Parts: sequence; C-alpha cells; structure tokens
Amino acid sequence: MADLNALNLRDEVYDDAIPEELPEQGGGYIPQPTPGIYSLRLPYNLAQLWEAFDVEEKDASGNATGKTRQRLRIRFDRDNPLVIVGGEHDGEPLTGTISNVPRKRSKRDDVPAVSDMQYLLRESLNDPTKCTTPKQWVAAVNKHAGETIRVEVGWQGQCRDDKVRYIESETGDPIEDPEGNMGCGKRYYTKAFKQSDEQNQTYWAERILCESCGASIRGFAQIDRFLKPATA
Repeated sequence: MADLNALNLRDEVYDDAIPEELPEQGGGYIPQPTPGIYSLRLPYNLAQLWEAFDVEEKDASGNATGKTRQRLRIRFDRDNPLVIVGGEHDGEPLTGTISNVPRKRSKRDDVPAVSDMQYLLRESLNDPTKCTTPKQWVAAVNKHAGETIRVEVGWQGQCRDDKVRYIESETGDPIEDPEGNMGCGKRYYTKAFKQSDEQNQTYWAERILCESCGASIRGFAQIDRFLKPATA
C-alpha cells in the first residue's frame, strides 16, 4: 500500500457532480439471442435476486378492489443473468424478470390466470410444489439454483410514448429524434421482427420501423413459454 505522506495529497475539495443515481455506462449492449428454443442455466445465487412489491388486487371482472397483495419477482440482470447452455449462443446471457403475478393467457373466462413463476416451477423445473405464501415461493425456487431449464425465447419491442423516439440516420445508426418527438406506444412481438431480404431469404431484424410513426424499434429477447425438460 502506498504511503499517504509520500503522495503529497493537497487539502482541496473537488467540485465533481455526485448524483444520487449514476448514469448508464457506455457498452451496455447485451447480444439478443434469436427466437427459438433454448436451455438456460439459472444463477447459483438466486437468493440474492428476489424483489418484493405490492400489486393492487382485481376482482374476477378485472376491477380494482382497493386492496394490495405482496408479489415477488426474480430480476436477472447483466451481472446475474440466465446463461444459454449449448448451441451457437452457448454462454451468452439472457436478462429479464420472472414474477408470481398471475396473468391471463386466454380470452376464455374459464381459463385461470397463472404466473410465469408457476410455469417455471411446474413445467421447466418439474416441481409440483404448491406455493401459497411469499416465503414458500422463495424456498421452492431457490432450491433449484444452478439448474438448467428449457424455454422458448421470443422478441418484443415498444415504441415508447414516455421517451423521445429513435429514428434512422444517414449513417444507418439510430439516433434520438432531434425534434424531441415521443413514440406512439405501439407494441411489437416476435413475428414483426422476421423480415425478408431482396432474395426473399428470411432473417431476424434487431430493429424495425414503427408502422404508425416511423420510429426505430429495437427487439429485446424475452421468455415466451416455459417448456418441460427434454426427454431422453
């Protein structure tokens, strides 16, 4: 360790900005795996990735009841991602969140709302545990840390109406709209990013143009379906 006296430190005060939240660093791009079926390894430190939050309850008709219920999510970020196992994307990360907030997957009234976390546990991890409390959820999922699951990955993108939109530039790289126009709010899903070239060969376009306002929309990978373990 350097001798502080030898450094000849001056008694001065910096005027550097010290923000409450640090701005995003450069080089934050994470490669997006193309849509398809993948094997993903769960992080070994699942216990550190949980977040609790409150959600307003709704009745069977979808109306707010005025009550809240604590829900949970696991956030897989660039420091603790899901990791692709095998194939051409072997070792690449996949970020996102998985929550135990139930959601409808059918327009039929007789089909119950089920959370992504329920599918993770029951389908991909082949675990029949029925969790009815937050503590039970955490314990049930944590015991599978480091295990591998099968999923179907898709893409989604949104023309954000709460941010300045990106548009194409002369260099081909998207830039923020110099006029400060916001996006229109339209959402796009996997099939919208499947494009064809001049030879009618299909490919996955990481960016597409919003059909409503012309903004440049980037596709982000997400888990569309949780699959059962592959059979031998």
